[in-house]
Amino acid sequence: DTPIDFSNFIMHRLNVDTLTPDLLAGLTYELMKGSCSSLTELEYHLEEVYKATTDQLDWVNPEG
Repeated sequence: DTPIDFSNFIMHRLNVDTLTPDLLAGLTYELMKGSCSSLTELEYHLEEVYKATTDQLDWVNPEG
């Protein structure tokens, strides 16, 4: 498996600069449900994207 930056992948795929809760709830779910092997995996990815967009993570220095 090749690790991906899920947030960047979704933002590029949706052609947006900022992910909003509305996008995460609708389009992202539709986009990702065919890419994940289980509902648990899909939920995990959606939660991580939601946390990344609401917590405004420092992507340059994620460790702090």
